[in-house]
Amino acid sequence: MPLTEAIILKSLDVSAFTLASGIGSLAIYQGCKAMASSIKDAGQSVERGLTNMMSGLCADHMESAFDNLGVHIRKAFGRWDETKH
Repeated sequence: MPLTEAIILKSLDVSAFTLASGIGSLAIYQGCKAMASSIKDAGQSVERGLTNMMSGLCADHMESAFDNLGVHIRKAFGRWDETKH
């Protein structure tokens, strides 16, 4: 293979690798951006929930939710305690 042809082929290989790397980097960037947006949305949802809870709009619902949580925790520890004996 002549030297000129080898240089051209090597240049094409490098260009293809650079293009593939750029496309991969762009995909990673877009994925991270979407994940950050989802985290931000989740944080805002939690913030709204806490604001509502603090203002008493859903105090009854929160009390019920905590009661249910307590029941589940007691059941879980009861099952755990049964497996210890």
